Amino acid sequence: MEGLKSFFASHRPADLTAEVLEEQILVLESKAEKIEYDHWNSQPHLDSAQLLRQDANALKTVLSRVVASQSPIPSFQRSARYHTGAIVLDAGAIWQKTGNADVFSQPGRSDDWAVIAGKPIPQAAPAPAVMDLRLGVSEHLPNQTAQDREELKRWKAIEKDVLEYIKEAGISEASLQSPISLRFLLIARSALIQSFRKEISERGEVIDQLRKRIDALEAGGIAYKGVWQRAASYAKGSIVTDGGSAWIALKDTEDGDKPGDANSWQLMVKAGRNGRDTPAP
Repeated sequence: MEGLKSFFASHRPADLTAEVLEEQILVLESKAEKIEYDHWNSQPHLDSAQLLRQDANALKTVLSRVVASQSPIPSFQRSARYHTGAIVLDAGAIWQKTGNADVFSQPGRSDDWAVIAGKPIPQAAPAPAVMDLRLGVSEHLPNQTAQDREELKRWKAIEKDVLEYIKEAGISEASLQSPISLRFLLIARSALIQSFRKEISERGEVIDQLRKRIDALEAGGIAYKGVWQRAASYAKGSIVTDGGSAWIALKDTEDGDKPGDANSWQLMVKAGRNGRDTPAP
């Protein structure tokens, strides 16, 4: 980066020509090759050579813009993603990206950028968001029926959630007023679609499990099997009578599992008292 600082200190972007850029690129690449050749077994030297090649690649991008008759150095775009070594104009200075690619980092407000030429114009700190942060949707909704009130309740909860997020994140008035980029909208759209797909998939699994349980119940069913027989086995859901009482099998039973003695049965209807003959008048 020091090489680029000295280069831009003596060359204004408006005066850059293809010949000047090609010469500087050759200088940087030659220095990198010499370091790699002389110090092939020294990692610090190899890292230094890599930085020189990074600067050379950055100037190649500038060269391509000059050849295309465009502004040599592009202005910083908030929605763009910049690779390490990228050069941009912002706040009256020339910056180079020194950190990893990050669409949200901004020159002067992140350690990912370093000034290589010029003096950045001081920027005032963003004012806190003090305007009315309510979405205002709930104010225009009807409140006549129970369904209206339920919808109104839902929107008030949404507005409260948005307000709390804005305060916690410290989002400024300027950020709230900034236009939304197409890139952001596409990312948000993709995130919503993925969330919906996940939710639908999870609910589908629950529905499949319930359907299997229903099928199992319908397949087994509750069926009356008559008087309990010691030599018979009964499936779950079977109903038998024994001693005047009705019992239902809670699980598959084995031969000899007598209702009232085995825990596989549950009493459904208890036997009533024996009736007495009514004397004749």
